[in-house]
Amino acid sequence: MQEGKLNNLSNLDFIKTIFICNVGLGGFIFGSNLSKSVGKSGMIFVLVAGLAVYLSMLLVYKAMELNHFRSFDVVVEKAFGTTLGKVFIVEMIITLLIITSIQLRVYALAAGTVLLERTAVELIMVTYLIIAIYLARGGSESVVRFNQIIAWIVIVPVVILLVYCMFRGEIKNALPFVDLERKEVLTGFKDGIEIFGAIILIYFFIPLLKDKENVPKVLTKSICLSTIYYVFLFFTFLTFFGAQKLEDFQYPFISMVKNINEVSSFFERLDSIIVTIFLLSTITAFCNLFYFLSELIKKIFCFSYSGFAMTISIPLVYLLSRLPQNIAAVNAIRTLILPLLLAINLVIIPILIILSSKKRGENHEKK
Repeated sequence: MQEGKLNNLSNLDFIKTIFICNVGLGGFIFGSNLSKSVGKSGMIFVLVAGLAVYLSMLLVYKAMELNHFRSFDVVVEKAFGTTLGKVFIVEMIITLLIITSIQLRVYALAAGTVLLERTAVELIMVTYLIIAIYLARGGSESVVRFNQIIAWIVIVPVVILLVYCMFRGEIKNALPFVDLERKEVLTGFKDGIEIFGAIILIYFFIPLLKDKENVPKVLTKSICLSTIYYVFLFFTFLTFFGAQKLEDFQYPFISMVKNINEVSSFFERLDSIIVTIFLLSTITAFCNLFYFLSELIKKIFCFSYSGFAMTISIPLVYLLSRLPQNIAAVNAIRTLILPLLLAINLVIIPILIILSSKKRGENHEKK
């Protein structure tokens, strides 16, 4: 298959891509941990986390702007030199490898729990990998087109479902919005940050944008849409379950769908279809992560064809995803590592790139 390179990504497609990847990355397990740590204050922590992530996105934008919106590998090699630049590329590969592996295990366990109870988790994981391989072989154009299609398939029914569930719940369950009894502020902030893990993909999508003059506006709309969605989702969970009951669910969204048991309910008959549609968002997030992981491996090893890179990324992703023994171990690793990786790649590295790029520019002016 010929690899398709996309260099004219529209603003709307960028927004939809970041949104659907964020939904897929955190949507299944979101809610329970946040409720345990900060209770009804979860919505406030999502807003604060969204603001923090937005500021880090602006750092990435500035770093990319100073380097004329080149690809990540070119930016770091230009900023730090070839040798040190490759170190940063390897660091990004490790980051994407960890995130991709963790998400593959989470998705497979969730799908096995809800829809494919008699199917081996390993088979579900292999299915995810096959889909990702097929899309990745088509290049960024195939991946973005897939994002465009899945975005509308997921957004419309999920929003309708959330509105329905919110009105079936009790608004008083979500009040007051500030829970003074829960004081695990740092844990709540970390839980809020990790749902925006897909933001790391902006390193790869910003260079594909056609309209680079309005990148800050596009980034603002992207994070606002994701933040509003998660605030709305958490509010719906609270109205439907209540904060205390929400803590007991491993997959709150799935549990909410399964708990709609009204006689002759439209959603009761379609609950499996709704969960299947929601699973599409997880496939989308995984495919995007896998594609850019393979692209960086391709560049670090100077492969001429992405298929060669996949022969490295496939076994690594699969084997790493098999290391945690159960979902509790996966969630513990995710909670511990993901915020740290995001801090390194969305705060520290952009600052280093900005400082290096400005210093290089000053040296160039003196000459």
